[in-house]
This record gives sequence, structure tokens and C-alpha cells, in this order.
Amino acid sequence: MEAEPAKKRKRCYRERLNAVVKEDVVTEGTFFHLLMACLAQGIMSGVLCHRIAVAAVADMEAAKKGWDLKELNKISSVVHSRNLSSVVEQHMRKTSDLPAPLEVPMTYNTGEKAKAAILAPHEYFAAMFQN
Repeated sequence: MEAEPAKKRKRCYRERLNAVVKEDVVTEGTFFHLLMACLAQGIMSGVLCHRIAVAAVADMEAAKKGWDLKELNKISSVVHSRNLSSVVEQHMRKTSDLPAPLEVPMTYNTGEKAKAAILAPHEYFAAMFQN
């Protein structure tokens, strides 16, 4: 009795994305490469990836017409500091009318205490409604 030849297994979606991400040659630019890397690693969903790509294309078209992306340039020009997220948060606090996150104390299972920033939904939605 002859053994049947092994069937080729189709690569799943994530494997194909990882293969694209691992390529050394980036043909679509660094933004596309970053989006595909985040999607392949499960950091962001396909829907979020699509919405960011649509917004990026709209901004690029506006920039071609002379629109200045000064706020985006400010955020992107931040040099990696010890706490990059707090620098970006400070910038967003200056430019946004939305309430700042509420600092609450958290105690971990190990007994370690830390502060966590949470958004109070009722305050956030009220601010969105007023704007």
C-alpha cells in the first residue's frame, strides 16, 4: 500500500502577515510596515488598522494641498524619553477639551501599590456631548 503524499497546509492569516513583517525590504513605507506589524502581533485589530490607514491617507491628501500637520508633527518629534507616554499625555491634555484620566490607587496581589489612570465614563461622555 502506497503512502499518500502529504497535503500542503495553507498558511493562516497571521502566518502570512508575520512573513510580510519579517521581510527586509519594505515597499510600502514605514507606516504600512508598522501597521502590518501591529496587526500581525495582535496589538491592534483589523478594523482599527483600517481606520488608522484611512485617516493617514486623508491627512496625506490634505498635506498635499498645503494643510499643516503641526499637532501630529509635535507628537512625532518627541524624542524617546524615560516616560514617552506621559509626554504624549501632557501634549494631549493641552490640546484636548476632554477630561484627564482619574488617578486611582491599585494594590497588586504581591502587595505592591501603584497608581492607575482610568477614564470616568460619565465625565468622558458628558465632555464629548458638550463639544
